[in-house]
Amino acid sequence: MTMRNYSNPIRDQFYATILALLIVLIFTAGAFARALEVHGFVLTVSDMDRSVTFFEQALGFKKVNDKTIVDRNYDYLTGVFGTRVRNVQLKLGDESIELEQYVSRGGQPIPIDSRSNDLWFQHFAVVVSDMDKAFEHVRKFPITGISSAPQTIPDSNKAAAGIRAYKFKDPDGHPLELLYFPADKGNPKWQGSNDKLFLGIDHSAISVASTERSTAFYQGLIGGGGGQVVLELDFAKPLKETGI
Repeated sequence: MTMRNYSNPIRDQFYATILALLIVLIFTAGAFARALEVHGFVLTVSDMDRSVTFFEQALGFKKVNDKTIVDRNYDYLTGVFGTRVRNVQLKLGDESIELEQYVSRGGQPIPIDSRSNDLWFQHFAVVVSDMDKAFEHVRKFPITGISSAPQTIPDSNKAAAGIRAYKFKDPDGHPLELLYFPADKGNPKWQGSNDKLFLGIDHSAISVASTERSTAFYQGLIGGGGGQVVLELDFAKPLKETGI
């Protein structure tokens, strides 16, 4: 029996080129998979109307979108199946957050005794133009104080001297922070906006168990250097410029 050669040089070259491209894509995928910016994040709430009212009236956010999600693909994204989710987008300055209420299949509340050193702790910082006025304003709403009162970073810490902060919890127990920058501190965008009390979101911070492990993880994900127990992601900068 005579064996026929069905080889086609053009076809073989085409397949070889495709194979080479696939190999290149596989080995370079990590370089293209880096995060680019902190776009925002989502808070799960128990009562959407109450939370929207709180963020609008207590912190100056504006509602820009309100929708209900019933989507099998979204179930796969969140890992919670058979859900109906109300999603509201709120904006403050240039930054935005999303609130989500699981209308069906609601989850567990945040533990009442949660503290800043718990590993599920995460807050975001709302920049204010006047800390005393902002503090007196938010105290009119159903918050729970984490700080006893606004705290001022002392002059001994030259890099942050004069910055003032106050941490508290919203009605669902999400940790939040009011943050004031003196004229020589913070992003320039926070200066010269005295016509508004609440300006925008500066950063989000999380508590971690291992500084070294978490620093290595986030360096691999977004780049950055240095390290401390609380990792901060700056909303006002691209991630390649964000410190940890």
